[in-house]
Amino acid sequence: MCGIIGGYNIDKINLGLDAINHRGKDARDIRNINCVSFGHVRLSIMDTTDLSNQPMTVGEITIVYNGAIWNYRDIRQYLIKTYNIKFYTDGDTEVLAHLLDKEDLSGLSKIQGMFAVAWTKGNNDITLARDRHGEVPIHYSLLENSIFPHFIFCSEIKGLRSLGIGHSVIKMLRPGSYIKTKDPNNIKKEEGLWYDIRQNLKSNLFTDRNNASKHIKKLVEKGSIERTVSAVPVCTLLSGGIDSSVITLAAMQSIPNLVSYIAVYDEKSKDLKCARDVSEMLNIDLIEVKVEAPTVEDIKDIINTIEMNYKAQVEIAWPCIKLAQRIASDGFKVILSGEGSDELWASYGMSYHGIKTYGWDEYRIKLFGSQERKNFARCNKIFMKYGVECRLPFLNTELVETALGMEQDIVWDTKS
Repeated sequence: MCGIIGGYNIDKINLGLDAINHRGKDARDIRNINCVSFGHVRLSIMDTTDLSNQPMTVGEITIVYNGAIWNYRDIRQYLIKTYNIKFYTDGDTEVLAHLLDKEDLSGLSKIQGMFAVAWTKGNNDITLARDRHGEVPIHYSLLENSIFPHFIFCSEIKGLRSLGIGHSVIKMLRPGSYIKTKDPNNIKKEEGLWYDIRQNLKSNLFTDRNNASKHIKKLVEKGSIERTVSAVPVCTLLSGGIDSSVITLAAMQSIPNLVSYIAVYDEKSKDLKCARDVSEMLNIDLIEVKVEAPTVEDIKDIINTIEMNYKAQVEIAWPCIKLAQRIASDGFKVILSGEGSDELWASYGMSYHGIKTYGWDEYRIKLFGSQERKNFARCNKIFMKYGVECRLPFLNTELVETALGMEQDIVWDTKS
């Protein structure tokens, strides 16, 4: 995971990089390609050598990329066989660059991962795209018919604000979508979806709950194990709930001597007892991070970090900040977390009202879809403030498509 910024004719791009420097302190660089400027701060995870620094140019394409591709080794072999590509790194950035150079937007469908990526082929074109479910945030401002037309994007809002972009004209790129522009002097955008969850739901797969649960178990395991690919240490959050416990159990298959973390407000809490029971059962280390009540200054810092003021997100953010601080100080760069699960199964108490209003399918699609601006963004920005990449196994593509396509009587016991 890293931090990216770019656009047309950005005179003070270093100010934007300064604002997001916390997202990657392993390397930093800027590249100007005609009127296009790209900047990058790197948190090295897949390939820790300097050869994978960004912006990266291969062939005619230059990219800046923030994220991680779980199946990059498979794509690498595909590119070698199909296009006879010669690779010089062992990371996913070079794989992504060659894929986009050869197949442009259509290549994104081959990716299993989380990402925000921008690329240019040197003729003042820019394409900006985001992953399927919005696991990685990317903000932008694009003014076409204006006295001061511009197109600029950044991993965090604060990077755009540091360059004088007004908050009212900053947007977040939708999950599974893209924007293309060509002429900095006459900016015209093409935008659309390269992926649409509504067109990819897997419905009517199961006739009974037993078969469904077995299949979902396999997909959760797959989502967890694929997210352990890394050249640096990986740990998990273990809150004592089912979601984090299942992730931790699955991650053990590929991470020897796994370490888990829990935030502790109350020594007598049921969650802590459950987490201790799970860690003892799995024979793993559980690091308990004590959390005191935040001060007013702490709350201001939380809002600045997550770039939102939703009450629920601010409350959740505080223990996450304390966890991120401890995890980073212990030398971990990657954490697995259970965000996304509650939305897939509509397991919130408020869900009854939402389902009654919108219906089973539509409510869950809306609920899950809204998390790219809430839980997913909060998780990403908090942990990245301390140089830790947060990965979400429940956002495995097949798992999301299967879960959101499941009938209500398979997921819920509607007879009780």
